[in-house]
Amino acid sequence: MGLEKNKQVKIEREKIEHWTDLWFTDTKRYGYVEVSNLGNGYKKSYGANNIEEMITDSMGIEERYISLNAFSFGSRREEDLKQLRNICVDIDQYKVMVDGMGDLEALKDESVRKKLHDKPMSVESYLETDRSEEGLRPMTVGEGIDRINNLVERGIIPEPNLVLTSRGIQIFYSIKHGAATEIDWLYKYINDQFVEKTKDLNSDPRAHAITGARRMPGSVNARDGSEVKWEIWNDEPYTLEELSRYCVPIKKLKKSKKKKKAKVYDFIDKNEKDRLEGIYAQNYTRVLDLENLIELRKGDMTGMRNKLLYVYSFHFTLYNRNFDELEKRMRSVLDRIHSKDREKITDRAFEKTLLSAYESAMRYFSHLKENGYKKFGTTADGIIKPYRSVNLIKMFELSEVEQQSMRDIVGKEEKKRRDMLRKREERGSTSREEYNKGRKMSKEEKIEKLRGILKEDPSLTNKQIAEMIGVTGKYIGNLKKEL
Repeated sequence: MGLEKNKQVKIEREKIEHWTDLWFTDTKRYGYVEVSNLGNGYKKSYGANNIEEMITDSMGIEERYISLNAFSFGSRREEDLKQLRNICVDIDQYKVMVDGMGDLEALKDESVRKKLHDKPMSVESYLETDRSEEGLRPMTVGEGIDRINNLVERGIIPEPNLVLTSRGIQIFYSIKHGAATEIDWLYKYINDQFVEKTKDLNSDPRAHAITGARRMPGSVNARDGSEVKWEIWNDEPYTLEELSRYCVPIKKLKKSKKKKKAKVYDFIDKNEKDRLEGIYAQNYTRVLDLENLIELRKGDMTGMRNKLLYVYSFHFTLYNRNFDELEKRMRSVLDRIHSKDREKITDRAFEKTLLSAYESAMRYFSHLKENGYKKFGTTADGIIKPYRSVNLIKMFELSEVEQQSMRDIVGKEEKKRRDMLRKREERGSTSREEYNKGRKMSKEEKIEKLRGILKEDPSLTNKQIAEMIGVTGKYIGNLKKEL
């Protein structure tokens, strides 16, 4: 009876009952959540033991924001990231103009109808927008919620765990048990995909940083004085794998063994759909590497600013062929980089760079499509192709230390280093000499040696025995089963 009760308690703990359950659970205790007013003089870190204090500190206070993920105490920098906890899409539906006067009564009583919002746009506010003559008005919160529900019903996006409303809408997805920081690339990929799927609601493409913060439930939006209301929709958190099922799948690439005449890179699955997914994945990874470079250098792209804008635009276009989305992303990039040896780039030069990269990428993509999404390495066709990693390393003068933070843009030495680390991990804590010695021994010899060691000292651990024989602890565990 007691065991059954414990099981029931464990199941209940996995349910989301309050908005704080997205940030703190039994498995989301590592690290701290930061609450701030985004650089305007206030910030405070809270742990799993300070939940009530966190709620009361910001209740009814203007412009309070909470970090999506957990960090070291007093920090919200990516290098201090401790645990991935939430994905959020920030929606400014009020910037979307919809046809007709609509139901003005619905504008008046929207908060009652939806039970989400105290201050919907008033009729007076709407009339002051000077849009009435054009027959257009801003989309209301309730209409935005209806659109989100429609996306969920059609299977375009998963049902959010938490929905916040004030002037705009924010939808949250809680990551079950929290996720390790090593898979931040998947987190970013899912976030970008969800922003793309909600772009008709004017989701903010800039609000995708892993260090981001969103409005605090119970705080006040200073722009219109409205309280940030919260509502739980889906009470079960998601794994990143479950969320990724709503995205274009990421596939690994492999080199095919074909003639050098026209070097062909094929994909694991032979059909064109999977090849296309592989192209999306590879170019998305390149963009992540360029984002890492910007962050590592704190935006200093002296002598290579325009090259970065072109290369970034080229690879972005190869997985998102929407020019408007490209322009939004690149303006965000431009705001985050600078060059000491150049004046500020003009709008005309900026747009010319984007257009050139976009047209080159689209031409290359058409070439891929004609060839069944197989990438040919010929140079006589006059088509601009993605740079090789070795050329990008030279172009951006990537140091060996910087390459360690890259996923795709790495040279031979870094590949060797990673291969060495992989092999070292495979053989455990043993030295290379011991490992090679262990490999030369036959299985029967290892079993006999194991018997002798256990006879002398049966209290030794698998790890200690492994170091004596020159194999891994896991292998010793398997040998013991055969004694």
